[in-house]
Amino acid sequence: NTYNVLRKEMIKEKIKKIIDELLESNLDALAAQDTPKLKSIGAHAYGSMQRDGRPVMMKLRCSKLPDSIVTIGMNAFYYGGPNIKLTKLPDALTSLGSWSFTRCSGLQITHFGTSNPNGPLTTILDSTFSMESGTRNGFNPPDNKIYLGESIYNVGNEVFKNYGNSALTLVVPYEPEKDKGSPYNNGEGLNTEKTNIGIIKIEMKGAQS
Repeated sequence: NTYNVLRKEMIKEKIKKIIDELLESNLDALAAQDTPKLKSIGAHAYGSMQRDGRPVMMKLRCSKLPDSIVTIGMNAFYYGGPNIKLTKLPDALTSLGSWSFTRCSGLQITHFGTSNPNGPLTTILDSTFSMESGTRNGFNPPDNKIYLGESIYNVGNEVFKNYGNSALTLVVPYEPEKDKGSPYNNGEGLNTEKTNIGIIKIEMKGAQS
């Protein structure tokens, strides 16, 4: 009847309004506040949402996360687009879920992990910072290089796929090759397939290009 049709339309409009408000969220306000109790961003927390059956790019604005963040869940910022403009990860971060920053084309992070071999962040899982096939973010780091810290020992598949607007060099502190006793990935080493950044070069920290 007419009442039920109108009721369904009203519910639909309310849902769209809630989604629009979430899409316009601003995490920069959180980062600017004293938020020592904020420890975790859960799985799918700000990831792309479905509208009319299609994924919608988030309009979330975020250039800094609180340093108190310890865990970021799977797909937390998936399809964040150009408005996720982080230049660093939180200092206390210990866990970073798969696809957590996939399709975040505004990322400008050059250093992953810390100089402390004991952590806190030791693992980067599959596709964490990858871009969509055929596209890249507009990032152009100094000297076309990004760096793994001493804390990172495990690197998943396609972690940096299409990260940056050109072929980047991944600079690592430990021997990357399996046959040379690499500590990465339980002795399996690093290779250009696991850390796919287009045409990638992996070099040891301190080595001459």
